[in-house]
Amino acid sequence: MSPTRPPNYKTRKAALPDAHAKSSNEAHHESKGADPRYEKQRAAKAALETAPPLDANSLPLVEARKVARLTRQLHQPGDVVAHLSMAAGMSHPARIGTRLGFVYWTDPSNPAFLARAKIISVGAMRIGTTIYCLGIAPPMVDVYLCLDRKVWRYPQARLSRAPSPELRQWARHDQPRAVAYADAITREVAAQITPLPERDLWEQATRQYSMLVRAAVQDRVHDAAQSGYIRTPAMFAASVSKHWNARSLLAPRYPTIQHALYVALVLGLPAPRAGGLVSLACLLEYGVPLIPASEAARIAGHAAGLLARLVPSWWSESYLHDWHATGTLEDVLAAQMQRALRIAYTRGTQVRSEPAPDVEPADEGEAWVDNARDACDTIPARSCDDSEE
Repeated sequence: MSPTRPPNYKTRKAALPDAHAKSSNEAHHESKGADPRYEKQRAAKAALETAPPLDANSLPLVEARKVARLTRQLHQPGDVVAHLSMAAGMSHPARIGTRLGFVYWTDPSNPAFLARAKIISVGAMRIGTTIYCLGIAPPMVDVYLCLDRKVWRYPQARLSRAPSPELRQWARHDQPRAVAYADAITREVAAQITPLPERDLWEQATRQYSMLVRAAVQDRVHDAAQSGYIRTPAMFAASVSKHWNARSLLAPRYPTIQHALYVALVLGLPAPRAGGLVSLACLLEYGVPLIPASEAARIAGHAAGLLARLVPSWWSESYLHDWHATGTLEDVLAAQMQRALRIAYTRGTQVRSEPAPDVEPADEGEAWVDNARDACDTIPARSCDDSEE
């Protein structure tokens, strides 16, 4: 006896005329309501309808993705939600064009429709002694701040006109235009919340730092030319990181200790000059003179000793070192961090920084490294405390 075949589509349609008289969506929802497989989904939806709005920043990445669609109906106009990748720490908020989150709003032409706009990063901005990430949400004129994987609207400042929605495209295909536009927005917002005397003093100090870096780079370019090698600011920037360009090297928006150490290492600056650069960068980053020039020179010396152990060829070649063979400076230091994590995990101990050899700051007039390719170690060092033309 042949097995009983299930009724085909026509048989089901003839047997259930009332169900097919309804719309396909209604029938689909009724079938889901009767199916026990959707019981967990119905319980979660009922719990979300009665619970307060969820905060995406406090949810794990997988759980946030599961309830993302269900929580959209619980938002109100003006709610700000962090992007999942940014909240999970998998993106760089300070990079221009990065999505920080979403803001929900209603279009005046259609008040019943709840839309959401992307919050796009325009880079870092200083407020007091803290550096935040500034964000915009075209076509709205509100500005947003990001810190510690959280995003919120900053009510003390607004843009004079709606920002361009093409910033993300510029960041991908026209980086100079994106940087110029982001800098203009940052200056407009800073002018509204920072007193004029304080803003002028910070701008003067930042320009002084940029002048010191530019002078050091030009000196190394001329020294390399005299030795028969071609070096440009763009080549030095590419040696530091694949994300850096000449502007990132010569004129950072907000100097940091990390930037100063990278510049000192890739250029092989003398200890007094590197110490002055690191000390000024510390003042600009934290707003407090925490590290004097003498201690900054010692810190830079220990950083040079660690790099000499990681890349022995750099110890003999200095700023003429070819970073294409060993990877960028950022990659070398990242590999050292991963190595330290792996050793700590294998041994079951805490993560500790491997001590660098005792490298005392070089005397004035000496370089950190003994350049075996030419007489670059005898280049006289100028004081970083003096302003350079």
